Amino acid sequence: MDRSAALRPLAEANGPIRDLEEYRSERELNAAIHAVGAAVERSLRLALRTDTDAPEEQRLAAMSAEVVPLDQVIQSLRARDRIRLETAGAAHQLIGAVERAATGRGRPSDADVAVVAVDKLRADLSSGSSEPAAPAEPKPGAPTGRTPDKGEPEAATGADPDAGSPGPPSVPVAPPPKISGGGRWMAWIGVAMAVTFMIGLAWVLGAGGEDHYRTGVAMFRAGRLDSAAVAFERALQERPVDVDAMLYLGRIHRRQDRLVEASEVLREAVRVAPDDAVALRELGHLFMDAGQPERAVEQYQRALEQDSDAPAGWAGLYRALRAMSDPRAEQLLDRAPDHVREALGVPPAEGT
Repeated sequence: MDRSAALRPLAEANGPIRDLEEYRSERELNAAIHAVGAAVERSLRLALRTDTDAPEEQRLAAMSAEVVPLDQVIQSLRARDRIRLETAGAAHQLIGAVERAATGRGRPSDADVAVVAVDKLRADLSSGSSEPAAPAEPKPGAPTGRTPDKGEPEAATGADPDAGSPGPPSVPVAPPPKISGGGRWMAWIGVAMAVTFMIGLAWVLGAGGEDHYRTGVAMFRAGRLDSAAVAFERALQERPVDVDAMLYLGRIHRRQDRLVEASEVLREAVRVAPDDAVALRELGHLFMDAGQPERAVEQYQRALEQDSDAPAGWAGLYRALRAMSDPRAEQLLDRAPDHVREALGVPPAEGT
């Protein structure tokens, strides 16, 4: 397979890909999603067209959407392990995002969907291997952080509640009674089983929620949103005030267009952590998805009060004001810090 040819459309789409991080209106968002979606589709079709192991009839017709629909292209590449399962899933999610953009209903979360699809496809075509790299084993007690949403490449703002927690408590073992013969071995086995059970129980009670959380993160990054949602729900059963798990679950509901469920989760996150800028921004994104920019403005303003240096907060507030045709949108950019203006693709203010 000629990987260089298949990668070319993604390289040529660097402008629209950058626009996904810097768009300032719904029109720009929809245009960027459409352009990136077209680049990903062409890249997938070229991958099939240049795959010498593919059936000849598929290769010859790979560039024709009328003859070979995109879902068949994805299925064919998966059948020979040319792309990973998570890449195929990301491509299917992008199809839905492109369909929404075509009708002017692109959502902020769709920008993230497009970026993920590009990154995964680029990785597969560059490496030539569909096998995912083995995930690094997290260090005990290390904070897991948050997966950045569209336009906010940031780590978690707070320490993980379980970070640095001690391991399972040691259980003192009394010496076994003096029993002769096989009875002594049976007694030792019984004591060992009891100790093992106590240690395992202590681990489950102390770290079970963290285990579900890490599973959810892995599933989320692989594009397996349903499995990720189940894992985060289990994590919240163990740790009901885990804001990070709430934010992940809220993002999943938003991506799957379950705005009512997303609202419940994100409102709870803000109730638990009213000063968490990321949670406030997520709630703002939700209101934008729901077509309620006036309510989004309130959340973005609160987020900026907590983190005035985050470009994502300024971008969110700008887009919400623009959606309301509020003249304060341009005034906002005029007073934005230079590093924010640079992140948004706006020239520095005059005199700086």
